[in-house]
Amino acid sequence: NVHLPELFSVDSTQIAALNGRLGEFQRLLAFLDPELFVHLKNLELTPDLYAIPWFLTWFSHLLPLSTLFCLWDHLLLGPANLPVFF
Repeated sequence: NVHLPELFSVDSTQIAALNGRLGEFQRLLAFLDPELFVHLKNLELTPDLYAIPWFLTWFSHLLPLSTLFCLWDHLLLGPANLPVFF
């Protein structure tokens, strides 16, 4: 995979990169939704427990198709300057 090679490797360098991505995700969550961030932190749920499946499947196992298609359209067909954080 070109975008997240660390998800498909057992190399220690790639695992460190994955941990870095999860840290970035956690910081984004804290910034964008502090209430959810605090809730997950209080439950001791770290991103490695829930975010990796999201990244691997681009949310396809989680969202209804109509919502999923809107999200994919936004991510894949949005403006070139749209920040994609993964």
